[in-house]
Order: sequence, then C-alpha cells, then structure tokens
Amino acid sequence: MAELILTEAEKAATTWLELDDATIGKLVKKQALAIMDKSVEMEQITSTSAVMLLCGFAADMNADKSEYDIGGFTEAGESFGDWKVTVQRQSAPDTEGATTTPLEWMMAGDTGISSETIVHVMEGTPPPLLGPDVPYDAGDFGRCHRLLLAIPEYRGRLQEVADRYPAWVGIIREWSRLDTLYMAGDRRLFQEELDVLIHEGRLADGWTPTSFGWQKKSTGDEDE
Repeated sequence: MAELILTEAEKAATTWLELDDATIGKLVKKQALAIMDKSVEMEQITSTSAVMLLCGFAADMNADKSEYDIGGFTEAGESFGDWKVTVQRQSAPDTEGATTTPLEWMMAGDTGISSETIVHVMEGTPPPLLGPDVPYDAGDFGRCHRLLLAIPEYRGRLQEVADRYPAWVGIIREWSRLDTLYMAGDRRLFQEELDVLIHEGRLADGWTPTSFGWQKKSTGDEDE
C-alpha cells in the first residue's frame, strides 16, 4: 500500500491541483484502496441483510424451513443458471423467562397494531396510536399469536375483542383455524382465508365496498 506523507506546505494546499504529480498519485491510490475496503464491507452488510430478511419471512410464518426458487438468475448480463435458496432454523428460540405481563410484553418490542388492540381491550389501556385494527398478514397475526403465548389468559377472552370491534368478528371466530395454518407455515392458504375474514369484518363494522374502495359512515363514537 502506498504510504502518504505530506509536507507542511502540501497540508496547507487549498486543492489537490497544488500538489505535485507523485503526491497526487499516492493520494489517489490511498483513496482507491479505502473505497475498495468499504466496498467489501458494504457487500457483507448487504448479504447479511438479505439473509436476515429471508429468516424474518420464515419466522413470521412460524416455519422451521423455507425454500426459494430463482430461475434464470443473471447479473450484469451473465447467466448463472437456476438456484434454490434454503433458509432453515438451526435451534429453537430460548423461551425461558418469557414475558408474562402486558408491560413486559410491550417492552420486549414484538408488538404491532393488531396485537396492541388485543391488549387495549383486555387491559383497558388506550387504543393504538393509529387506532385499533385487525391483523392483515402473517406478520401481524404472528405477533398476536406470540402475545397469546406470553399471556395465555388472553386466549379465552378473545371474544371480547370481537364484541368491542366488529371488524374482528370473523377472525376471532376462526382463530383456531388461522392458528393452525400459521403454525403449518402455509403462507398462501393462510392469507387467502385471512382476506376473506377481513372482508367479513369490514361488512360487520359498517363498511361498504365502492368503486373507490371501502367507505364507512362515521358514527362519532369511534375510539380516538
């Protein structure tokens, strides 16, 4: 690696153009090597982020193993053939000392609007900042699922959520079925059934499908 030692006069230079050619050459080489080092670091960060994203998708569906097929992979115009990416859990999470109170659960950070809605109904706490709502996908449902594992007594009281918020009526009625699909890791079937129940809940909650989307007449008594 080129060693760059600047004289006092060179250090005081306003621009690189005031330096001699040899010094500029060393400076350019030093900067180029620094950029290469950063490039390798960024590639490692990007690769790790991509792997963590795939692990997150699998965890959301409670799956111990997920496979992704990539056909005809190319990069920079070069073909690399067909690939299969496999993400597999190596060990189960440590559940020792699992949270058992609403405060501990909230502080753990595994929260979302739908799971916070459940706690809001069970504990009489303020509704979520963006308003109470249902789970819309496996990630949302997974947070609700883990909430019920952390605070099991909520499971037998889920009907209270549907009684308070009609949008939950179908989801609560079919909770066991959704839980089974979630545990099986069948993302496609889970989402199909959840979408049907979300539609049912919107109708029960007074929403009407229109050409512009769902619309609801305000009654003035919604939670703020």
